[in-house]
Amino acid sequence: MKNLSLLLMALLFLLCDVRSVWAENVSYAVSINGVEDKALQGALENKSLLFKLVDRVPETTAALDRRIKNDLVAFKEVMKEYGYYDAALTQNTYEENGKRQIVISVDTGSLYTIKEFTVHWPDKNPPDIAALQALKLPVGETALPGIILDTEQEILTILMQNGYPFPQTSGRKLFVHHENKSVTVGLFLDPGNVAHFGSVTITGLKRLEKPFVDRRIRWQEGEIFNIKKIAVTRKALIDSGVIANVDSQYNAVVKEEKIPVTLDIKESKHRSIGAGVAYSTILGPTGNVFWEHRNLFGQAEKLRIKAEGGAATYALGADLIKPDLWSNQDLSWQNSIDFRQDFLEAYDKNSALASTVLNYKYSDTSAVSGGVALEYSRIQEESEPDKDFTLLSFPVTYSFDSTDDFLDPREGLRFNVGFIPYQVLNGQNSFVKTESKISHYLPFGERFVWANWGRASVINGQTLEDIPADKRLYAGGSGSVRGYGYQLLGPLDENNNPIGGRMAFGAGTEGRFKITDTIEAVAFYEGGRVSGDLEFGGHEPFLWGAGSGVRYHTAIGSLRADIAVPLDKREPDHAFQFYISLGQAF
Repeated sequence: MKNLSLLLMALLFLLCDVRSVWAENVSYAVSINGVEDKALQGALENKSLLFKLVDRVPETTAALDRRIKNDLVAFKEVMKEYGYYDAALTQNTYEENGKRQIVISVDTGSLYTIKEFTVHWPDKNPPDIAALQALKLPVGETALPGIILDTEQEILTILMQNGYPFPQTSGRKLFVHHENKSVTVGLFLDPGNVAHFGSVTITGLKRLEKPFVDRRIRWQEGEIFNIKKIAVTRKALIDSGVIANVDSQYNAVVKEEKIPVTLDIKESKHRSIGAGVAYSTILGPTGNVFWEHRNLFGQAEKLRIKAEGGAATYALGADLIKPDLWSNQDLSWQNSIDFRQDFLEAYDKNSALASTVLNYKYSDTSAVSGGVALEYSRIQEESEPDKDFTLLSFPVTYSFDSTDDFLDPREGLRFNVGFIPYQVLNGQNSFVKTESKISHYLPFGERFVWANWGRASVINGQTLEDIPADKRLYAGGSGSVRGYGYQLLGPLDENNNPIGGRMAFGAGTEGRFKITDTIEAVAFYEGGRVSGDLEFGGHEPFLWGAGSGVRYHTAIGSLRADIAVPLDKREPDHAFQFYISLGQAF
């Protein structure tokens, strides 16, 4: 009995260990030869089980062989995706340093081109669409499957933009001609029936009123169906700021050639609060908070109440914006009131301002505005008595913006010019301030952006002494020429306080390099000049600054930290300036 027990235990041990006896644990290294195109090399590696599973050592040679066979089949398909239809693949395996070395050699062969590209229609004649007739088929181009599929999608899009809501692809045929290194493509499409827009049903509205949505619908009932107009409508609604999402639906059944469209609206939260902080060497820390209601009366009216506080500034204000003035969605009306106290190197100020402005956006990139403002201020300059001013102004501005992102532009152009006539109501003097600024953003690849800015401003009509100190021109600081203190680039009095000027201009350049998706390094060089007269060749020098910084990009914006030095340092200038704020410098 005892011997039988020992025999059973031995058999159990052998059965449990049989896998380890058979396992070879074949460790290996893999490489690909013969491919010069880095993109193709990467595509092959991404499809390869040998590369993906190199850290998971196969237990047997048979398992390793399966990986090799899988890769040879997958590589053939990848080569076709890159236009190589007669590529030859070979593999060589040998032992080195206790590892199986696997070398896959690729003879790419010749690139194949598209010899013919034919679109077949059910009635043999294509729909009578100008864009379809003008479409250039990719004959003569490299026979990449991606190009073929892109052409197919382009044709389907043209159909959906010209009255055919439900086109279908019924098949594709690809004939490879090895004798002349070419392929023939046959694409079989069924455009379906022509349709027109029918009635529109809007669902999901809660506090937002229907007329606001109606004004943003880009088609009329009975108009020829166009999928692009649905997309543009959806974008216009989401860009309004009061709608989070729009789901568009239209039925597959065409009744009397009209398609009813349903827009299911999901409203965004109408109330929000926010806060921000900033720091600079001269001004110290500054904070701001706001409360906002983006649908005050049901037509996306926006009320924002804001407050700001810091060592040099206290402010309280409110803005009320009425969009779609007189049912024109390109016209808005903004009313503002602001109270503030400033304690600056140039002056101390208490002020109250009320303004009303009409804004008209006449294209996707351009807008104009004009209005009227009434301001009362009490200003004290160094060693001078307080001065009271009551000013009536009529600001007019033009703005152009083709950038890709408002908070973090990486491509495009911005240009703003403002013309503001002022009348001092408690005096006889009047003056006109003209300010312009331009910025340009040029990407190089996906990681680097070259950003540049320029500024030119002038005040006409009065001498410097007769212009209120807060309306004079200044430069220096976080949003101007970094390296110099806030408002400190320009003429100074005997106590080294800025006195401002009547003419200012400046320019700067900045390189932005993304180290990771969230961390960006920048370096900048910028300068400016402020003068009390209107002479370009005046005695005030052009002062330059330079520095570097870092940006941390988040879902709600960029956190900015910069350090800059004055290259033309004067006695009162600090050795460096440090800035922390939200958003890019320009």
